[in-house]
Amino acid sequence: MLKHTPGPWRADGCQIYAGLEVVPHSGWGVAEAYPGQNREEGEANARLIAAAPDLFDLCNKAVVMLGHPVKDKELDDLREWILEVVIKLDPPHTRSS
Repeated sequence: MLKHTPGPWRADGCQIYAGLEVVPHSGWGVAEAYPGQNREEGEANARLIAAAPDLFDLCNKAVVMLGHPVKDKELDDLREWILEVVIKLDPPHTRSS
């Protein structure tokens, strides 16, 4: 069992927080992503780090689900879970296309 700070985590700029967001910047700091080449890259890194607990849960769900015959409803659920993580990683307002 992992001993990481439980999710959900969220990114706010280059800061990564865990815990309830009662007001902006509430919760406790988990990590900070340094900007790298520019601020946009740092914020993308923060979103990726903030998605780590969701990605871990998603991988576990997929392993369990794919370990037995899969029903259409289960595939739809898996597709929705994956889409939720993708949107968290790459919100529509950040996409260039």
